[in-house]
Amino acid sequence: MKTYAKTFMFANCQKYGIPNGVHFALQLGHGVEVILFPDPPNFEAQLIPGEEFEKLLKDGTVVDAEAHINALLKDGLSTLLSRE
Repeated sequence: MKTYAKTFMFANCQKYGIPNGVHFALQLGHGVEVILFPDPPNFEAQLIPGEEFEKLLKDGTVVDAEAHINALLKDGLSTLLSRE
């Protein structure tokens, strides 16, 4: 992960205090801070240890949101959206 915030889709990460949905994540020396906006512009951060975050990426619990949307666009999402 880069040293800037990146968007990820999270599922079943309640044990870290992270609800299902799309959230920002920022890699720091002590792990990955997930930034939540329960009451914008107010935010809170939840830490996932770095090694655990990598496991969640590998098992599909956490997915790179931008890459996922781009793959959907390749698979015809843009055609579907243009009909709306």
